[in-house]
Amino acid sequence: ARLRNLGQMTASQYTDYLSIEEEIRQARRFFRQRKWVVVDVSGKAVEESANEVLSKLKLK
Repeated sequence: ARLRNLGQMTASQYTDYLSIEEEIRQARRFFRQRKWVVVDVSGKAVEESANEVLSKLKLK
């Protein structure tokens, strides 16, 4: 159903589990090389994510 809603009737790069895993690995490597802090906001309210960002920036 989700693919149909996105106008994709067949599997694409974004539905291939291995492609998604590789993209995540590349992103993590990119962030690590730049020493960027990553905040996982999955399943969190905006306020919760904001508090985590402030904590990581040592502003709270």
